Amino acid sequence: MRLATALLLIVVMAATAATATADVRAKPVILVTGFAPFAGRTVNGSSTLANALDKTEIAGAIVQTVILPVQWGEPTRAIPQQVAACHPIAILGLGEGHPDAIKVEAIAANRAIPVADNAGHLPVSDRLAANGPAELSARFRLDLTWKVSSPVPLKHSRNAGGYLCNEALFAIASTTVPVAGFIHVPPQGDESDEVYRTRILPLIRELIRRNLEEH
Repeated sequence: MRLATALLLIVVMAATAATATADVRAKPVILVTGFAPFAGRTVNGSSTLANALDKTEIAGAIVQTVILPVQWGEPTRAIPQQVAACHPIAILGLGEGHPDAIKVEAIAANRAIPVADNAGHLPVSDRLAANGPAELSARFRLDLTWKVSSPVPLKHSRNAGGYLCNEALFAIASTTVPVAGFIHVPPQGDESDEVYRTRILPLIRELIRRNLEEH
Protein backbone atom coordinates (compact mmCIF):
# COMPACT_ATOMS: atom_id res chain seq x y z
CA MET A 1 0.00 0.00 0.00
CA ARG A 2 2.77 2.44 0.92
CA LEU A 3 4.59 1.68 -2.35
CA ALA A 4 1.45 2.26 -4.38
CA THR A 5 0.80 5.56 -2.58
CA ALA A 6 4.38 6.68 -3.16
CA LEU A 7 4.19 5.81 -6.85
CA LEU A 8 0.90 7.68 -7.17
CA LEU A 9 2.44 10.73 -5.50
CA ILE A 10 5.37 10.65 -7.93
CA VAL A 11 3.01 10.46 -10.90
CA VAL A 12 0.92 13.37 -9.59
CA MET A 13 4.02 15.50 -8.93
CA ALA A 14 5.40 14.78 -12.40
CA ALA A 15 2.08 15.67 -14.01
CA THR A 16 1.89 18.90 -12.02
CA ALA A 17 5.42 19.87 -13.04
CA ALA A 18 4.68 19.09 -16.68
CA THR A 19 1.52 21.19 -16.55
CA ALA A 20 3.40 24.12 -15.01
CA THR A 21 6.08 23.87 -17.69
CA ALA A 22 3.45 23.74 -20.41
CA ASP A 23 1.71 26.79 -18.94
CA VAL A 24 4.98 28.77 -19.01
CA ARG A 25 5.70 27.73 -22.58
CA ALA A 26 2.18 28.66 -23.62
CA LYS A 27 2.64 32.25 -22.52
CA PRO A 28 3.94 34.87 -24.95
CA VAL A 29 7.61 35.82 -24.71
CA ILE A 30 9.39 39.12 -24.24
CA LEU A 31 13.00 38.95 -25.42
CA VAL A 32 15.42 41.22 -23.56
CA THR A 33 19.07 41.60 -24.53
CA GLY A 34 21.96 43.00 -22.54
CA PHE A 35 25.71 43.28 -23.05
CA ALA A 36 28.72 41.83 -21.29
CA PRO A 37 31.14 44.29 -19.61
CA PHE A 38 33.38 46.31 -21.93
CA ALA A 39 36.11 48.94 -21.94
CA GLY A 40 37.77 47.49 -18.86
CA ARG A 41 34.62 47.60 -16.73
CA THR A 42 33.84 44.66 -14.45
CA VAL A 43 30.06 44.95 -14.73
CA ASN A 44 27.55 46.09 -17.31
CA GLY A 45 24.29 47.46 -15.97
CA SER A 46 22.42 46.18 -19.01
CA SER A 47 23.25 42.57 -18.15
CA THR A 48 22.44 43.16 -14.47
CA LEU A 49 18.97 44.33 -15.46
CA ALA A 50 18.46 41.70 -18.15
CA ASN A 51 19.41 38.87 -15.79
CA ALA A 52 17.04 40.25 -13.14
CA LEU A 53 14.19 40.24 -15.68
CA ASP A 54 14.83 36.68 -16.87
CA LYS A 55 11.87 34.34 -16.33
CA THR A 56 9.78 37.05 -14.70
CA GLU A 57 6.33 37.98 -15.97
CA ILE A 58 5.21 41.31 -17.37
CA ALA A 59 1.62 41.84 -18.56
CA GLY A 60 1.08 38.10 -18.91
CA ALA A 61 4.26 37.47 -20.91
CA ILE A 62 7.42 35.69 -19.79
CA VAL A 63 10.80 37.39 -20.18
CA GLN A 64 13.68 35.53 -21.78
CA THR A 65 17.07 37.16 -21.84
CA VAL A 66 20.31 36.85 -23.76
CA ILE A 67 23.59 38.54 -22.88
CA LEU A 68 25.52 39.55 -25.99
CA PRO A 69 29.31 39.62 -26.23
CA VAL A 70 30.74 43.05 -27.00
CA GLN A 71 31.94 41.98 -30.43
CA TRP A 72 31.13 43.37 -33.82
CA GLY A 73 28.62 41.22 -35.68
CA GLU A 74 27.25 39.43 -32.62
CA PRO A 75 23.98 41.39 -32.38
CA THR A 76 23.41 40.94 -36.11
CA ARG A 77 23.98 37.18 -35.77
CA ALA A 78 22.38 36.40 -32.42
CA ILE A 79 19.24 38.54 -32.36
CA PRO A 80 17.53 37.01 -35.43
CA GLN A 81 18.41 33.54 -34.11
CA GLN A 82 16.80 34.30 -30.76
CA VAL A 83 13.70 35.75 -32.41
CA ALA A 84 13.34 32.64 -34.59
CA ALA A 85 13.73 30.42 -31.54
CA CYS A 86 11.24 32.05 -29.15
CA HIS A 87 8.90 34.07 -31.41
CA PRO A 88 8.62 37.03 -29.02
CA ILE A 89 5.80 39.55 -28.99
CA ALA A 90 8.30 42.20 -27.87
CA ILE A 91 12.05 42.64 -27.95
CA LEU A 92 13.98 45.22 -25.97
CA GLY A 93 17.70 45.79 -26.06
CA LEU A 94 19.53 47.33 -23.11
CA GLY A 95 22.93 48.96 -23.09
CA GLU A 96 24.94 51.35 -20.97
CA GLY A 97 24.86 54.99 -21.99
CA HIS A 98 25.30 58.27 -20.12
CA PRO A 99 25.19 58.49 -16.32
CA ASP A 100 22.76 61.40 -16.22
CA ALA A 101 19.89 60.01 -18.32
CA ILE A 102 17.87 57.01 -19.40
CA LYS A 103 17.31 57.28 -23.13
CA VAL A 104 14.69 55.48 -25.18
CA GLU A 105 16.19 55.23 -28.65
CA ALA A 106 14.03 55.91 -31.69
CA ILE A 107 16.44 55.44 -34.60
CA ALA A 108 19.08 52.87 -35.54
CA ALA A 109 21.63 54.12 -38.07
CA ASN A 110 23.16 51.88 -40.69
CA ARG A 111 26.67 52.74 -39.58
CA ALA A 112 29.55 51.28 -37.61
CA ILE A 113 32.25 53.51 -36.18
CA PRO A 114 35.88 52.30 -36.27
CA VAL A 115 36.16 51.44 -32.57
CA ALA A 116 37.60 48.11 -31.46
CA ASP A 117 35.38 45.62 -29.65
CA ASN A 118 36.34 43.44 -26.68
CA ALA A 119 38.25 41.12 -28.99
CA GLY A 120 40.24 44.03 -30.40
CA HIS A 121 38.48 43.86 -33.77
CA LEU A 122 37.19 46.74 -35.85
CA PRO A 123 33.94 46.50 -37.83
CA VAL A 124 34.41 44.93 -41.25
CA SER A 125 32.59 47.87 -42.86
CA ASP A 126 31.34 51.32 -41.97
CA ARG A 127 27.82 50.04 -42.74
CA LEU A 128 25.96 47.38 -40.77
CA ALA A 129 24.02 46.20 -43.83
CA ALA A 130 25.59 46.78 -47.23
CA ASN A 131 22.25 47.03 -49.04
CA GLY A 132 20.16 48.16 -46.09
CA PRO A 133 18.41 51.48 -45.48
CA ALA A 134 20.26 54.43 -43.99
CA GLU A 135 18.25 54.07 -40.79
CA LEU A 136 15.48 52.05 -39.19
CA SER A 137 12.86 53.17 -36.69
CA ALA A 138 12.32 51.48 -33.36
CA ARG A 139 8.82 50.36 -32.39
CA PHE A 140 8.96 51.16 -28.71
CA ARG A 141 7.18 54.26 -27.40
CA LEU A 142 8.01 56.72 -24.70
CA ASP A 143 5.10 58.98 -23.84
CA LEU A 144 6.20 61.57 -21.31
CA THR A 145 2.57 62.06 -20.27
CA TRP A 146 2.75 58.60 -18.66
CA LYS A 147 4.41 60.31 -15.69
CA VAL A 148 6.41 57.19 -14.81
CA SER A 149 8.89 57.47 -11.96
CA SER A 150 12.52 57.57 -13.12
CA PRO A 151 15.69 57.81 -10.99
CA VAL A 152 17.33 60.08 -13.59
CA PRO A 153 15.83 62.15 -16.43
CA LEU A 154 13.96 59.99 -18.94
CA LYS A 155 14.49 61.18 -22.49
CA HIS A 156 13.78 60.48 -26.14
CA SER A 157 16.86 59.95 -28.29
CA ARG A 158 17.34 59.76 -32.04
CA ASN A 159 21.02 58.87 -31.92
CA ALA A 160 21.98 55.42 -30.65
CA GLY A 161 25.62 56.03 -31.58
CA GLY A 162 27.62 53.88 -33.93
CA TYR A 163 28.90 51.15 -31.63
CA LEU A 164 27.39 47.84 -30.53
CA CYS A 165 24.23 49.33 -28.98
CA ASN A 166 23.36 50.86 -32.33
CA GLU A 167 24.09 47.54 -34.04
CA ALA A 168 21.78 45.80 -31.59
CA LEU A 169 18.98 48.27 -32.26
CA PHE A 170 19.49 47.95 -36.02
CA ALA A 171 19.15 44.16 -35.70
CA ILE A 172 16.12 44.54 -33.42
CA ALA A 173 14.40 47.03 -35.73
CA SER A 174 15.10 44.72 -38.69
CA THR A 175 12.83 42.04 -37.21
CA THR A 176 9.07 41.90 -37.62
CA VAL A 177 8.45 41.85 -33.86
CA PRO A 178 5.69 44.43 -33.24
CA VAL A 179 7.21 45.95 -30.10
CA ALA A 180 10.93 46.44 -30.70
CA GLY A 181 13.27 48.96 -29.15
CA PHE A 182 16.38 49.84 -27.22
CA ILE A 183 17.06 51.73 -24.00
CA HIS A 184 20.36 53.24 -22.90
CA VAL A 185 20.63 52.98 -19.12
CA PRO A 186 23.19 54.66 -16.85
CA PRO A 187 26.42 52.73 -16.25
CA GLN A 188 26.30 50.60 -13.12
CA GLY A 189 29.78 51.64 -12.05
CA ASP A 190 30.54 50.73 -8.44
CA GLU A 191 26.92 50.19 -7.44
CA SER A 192 26.01 46.75 -6.17
CA ASP A 193 23.65 44.68 -8.30
CA GLU A 194 20.92 45.05 -5.69
CA VAL A 195 21.16 48.84 -5.47
CA TYR A 196 21.33 49.24 -9.24
CA ARG A 197 18.36 46.93 -9.81
CA THR A 198 16.31 48.74 -7.17
CA ARG A 199 16.96 52.07 -8.91
CA ILE A 200 16.47 51.15 -12.55
CA LEU A 201 14.50 47.92 -12.90
CA PRO A 202 11.01 49.20 -11.96
CA LEU A 203 11.19 51.80 -14.73
CA ILE A 204 12.23 49.25 -17.36
CA ARG A 205 9.40 46.93 -16.36
CA GLU A 206 6.91 49.80 -16.48
CA LEU A 207 8.02 50.92 -19.94
CA ILE A 208 7.70 47.36 -21.25
CA ARG A 209 4.25 47.03 -19.68
CA ARG A 210 3.06 50.32 -21.17
CA ASN A 211 4.21 49.33 -24.64
CA LEU A 212 2.58 45.91 -24.44
CA GLU A 213 -0.70 47.43 -23.33
CA GLU A 214 -0.80 49.47 -26.52
CA HIS A 215 -0.51 46.40 -28.74
